[in-house]
Amino acid sequence: MEVTRWYGIPINWETRAQVPYFRYIDENSSRHEVWFENASSWAGKLDLVAKYNLKGASIWRLGMEDPDSWRVIGDKFTIEK
Repeated sequence: MEVTRWYGIPINWETRAQVPYFRYIDENSSRHEVWFENASSWAGKLDLVAKYNLKGASIWRLGMEDPDSWRVIGDKFTIEK
């Protein structure tokens, strides 16, 4: 993520929620906390879909996802056209 490189901050992993996040303070001294999805977090969520035999999952805001997420989705499920 560009902002993590700009501010030189690490991306952390929240084990219970299975999701990456980071915190930083900008040049105006404003605090920010950013939680987001990536291929690893999608893998955990899709495992829950399979485990509980759910009917599927949805993705909000296509176009901003980690490109590797599509590989994870394809590995976990048969995508029908």
